[in-house]
Amino acid sequence: MKITKAGQRLVSIATSPTAAVALFILLALAIVAGSIIPQGEMTESLVGSLSPRVMDALDTFQLFDVYHSFWFILLVTLLVLAVIACIATRIGHPPILPGGRRCPPVPQDSPALSTTIPGRSACRTADELAEIVEVHYHTASRGDTAQGTIIFGRRGPLRLISLLIIHASVLIVIVGMAMGFLLGFSAYVEIPEGDSTDTVYLREDPWKKTLPFTVTCREFSVIQYPNGTPRTYLSRLVFSGKDGDAREKTVAVNHPVSYGKIRFYQSNHGTIPEARITVTEGEHAHVFTVREGSMLQLPGTEPGQEVHILAIESNLMNLGPAIDVGIEMPDEQMRFYVFQDIEKIKESLPSVITETPRLNPGRFEPFLFQLHGIEKRFYTGLKLDYDPGLFLVLAGGLFFLIGVAMAPFSAFERIWIVLRDADSACRISVISLRGGNPAPVAPIVERYLTQREGTRT
Repeated sequence: MKITKAGQRLVSIATSPTAAVALFILLALAIVAGSIIPQGEMTESLVGSLSPRVMDALDTFQLFDVYHSFWFILLVTLLVLAVIACIATRIGHPPILPGGRRCPPVPQDSPALSTTIPGRSACRTADELAEIVEVHYHTASRGDTAQGTIIFGRRGPLRLISLLIIHASVLIVIVGMAMGFLLGFSAYVEIPEGDSTDTVYLREDPWKKTLPFTVTCREFSVIQYPNGTPRTYLSRLVFSGKDGDAREKTVAVNHPVSYGKIRFYQSNHGTIPEARITVTEGEHAHVFTVREGSMLQLPGTEPGQEVHILAIESNLMNLGPAIDVGIEMPDEQMRFYVFQDIEKIKESLPSVITETPRLNPGRFEPFLFQLHGIEKRFYTGLKLDYDPGLFLVLAGGLFFLIGVAMAPFSAFERIWIVLRDADSACRISVISLRGGNPAPVAPIVERYLTQREGTRT
């Protein structure tokens, strides 16, 4: 397929090392900006410390969300296209360039082998030498310049393989990163001891995600040094798949585990208060273990009535342990406290129930609430990471190291043959380089020149 000179120039720019280095530098600067400038919800920390004008400027250039910005995606896309173009041009003659690749400039400071073949035209000799170069060099090109006809050849399969590995590794890493960006997620979940969940919380919208399995915190423990200082935290987790498969694994600080291709990290821990209450309705008593945010389903309640545990306090108003109960009804809202030591409160303050309805545990008739005690239970905080492209990123990094390690041991061998007509003869100049140093002319070319009569210098 024939393209214009502008198209050839575009391909030449896309495959040039300068363009690749420029793209790498720009991407490195973007990553640095994304690491220094708070991203996403963390930008709230900058409010008040920067002027509104600066905040607007940073937001306009999408510097608060670098990795989702249009210009970062554009840079990555350009790098991918440049890598693909480099791979295509190094495999062989690209079909978009007529006659293959253009000849590189002839080195001016390198020693040249010169010879003259009398009675031969440059065109005929060039045809014969071009056939030799095409057979014995994996890349060959020919062009006409003011210097004469130039035949260029390049070989070094190992060098070519190392370059292809390096370019392909960059492409593999980018594909792996894109998979992680589009399909992966990072989440967080807190699981009390003995509880199970299949719901985790993301940092971006949507905020919740349902896992294809259930995670149970069977036990949480703190291992201490002899002086009582915590040494590490351990969470014994049970993963239960939808197919009935159950596996127990222990997560420790800096020792994550994997299940379902998701990595689980020990993030933090803490305690949550739990209250044991009894709700009496006539002769019927219902026992519950509740936490802050629990919603109770009481038999006999009318549609639209909901009972919520708003808070659990260890010493509310200096009157002892209590829970804060909220009642949601279609036409009314009710709120009251249930104290554990309600009888002692009645003895010391006999009129407290009648004068302060909010302290009446039987305010929501016909139910009477009783608090038996408050206990604290450990919970484990887990961080989850799912990156389906991680394997590709690791493989790409390994291939890159292999390609770089091969490069020093696989130098290119290049040859330039310049032919021109002069005084019924063909004058030939041959420059041969291995890497960047002069090298002997390839034996097949040397044999061709030796078999022709002429003088050489």
